[in-house]
Amino acid sequence: MEEKKTMEERKTMEERKTMEEKKTMEERKTMEERKTMEERKTMEEKKTMEERKTMEERKTMEEKKTMKRGRP
Repeated sequence: MEEKKTMEERKTMEERKTMEEKKTMEERKTMEERKTMEERKTMEEKKTMEERKTMEERKTMEEKKTMKRGRP
């Protein structure tokens, strides 16, 4: 009887440990997904900023060309 109780306690402890490990793995996965999403967002923002900078540089170049052509 005592052995059976001990085995059940051990089984319960193992199940609890397994549940905690599973929860920890899910939390880690969620954190990694969040990190990946933040990195992707940062990359997109950086790309957008670079595109905006390129467009502004192109616009400045066009304005310079126009100014040179407009001189007598």
